Amino acid sequence: MTNQRRGIARGWGLAVLALAACGGGGGDFRTVTAQDVTGIAPGDAQGTAYSGQYGLTVSITGRECDQIKLTTFPTTATVTQNDGRLVVDLTQASVRHLEGAAYADGSFKVGGEATHPFGLTEYVLVEGTLGNGRVEGDVYLTFVWSGGSCRGVGSVSGSRQ
Repeated sequence: MTNQRRGIARGWGLAVLALAACGGGGGDFRTVTAQDVTGIAPGDAQGTAYSGQYGLTVSITGRECDQIKLTTFPTTATVTQNDGRLVVDLTQASVRHLEGAAYADGSFKVGGEATHPFGLTEYVLVEGTLGNGRVEGDVYLTFVWSGGSCRGVGSVSGSRQ
């Protein structure tokens, strides 16, 4: 295994939020880019009802390449809602800070990115629903390095603590 591939595997070993050729938790693969995860416009939700601590389980269930590890792991999320703006900070994930939108219908969209060793950049987009103390969503991720890219999919679920 080359150092670059070891770096990719190690970067994923840190594991995202980071969520398919094998099917997947959320459907089809998507190519997630910096443009997809930065500057997500606020949604139309009002208030702070979704704010709080959530215990989550993240499952990465599909991948295009062996560098992405199929895994399931727990994490805790601090969710901060300010009307249509949603911020998610995770205790365990390679992309620990996600920002995006909360919508009046209970749906949300957040994204983030992280840079790893060996020139690896990871982009993560999560889309789902929040309500009644529960979170459910689809995870889409893309790793990019000088020699190419690889995509994965998964899911996230959990409840307010």
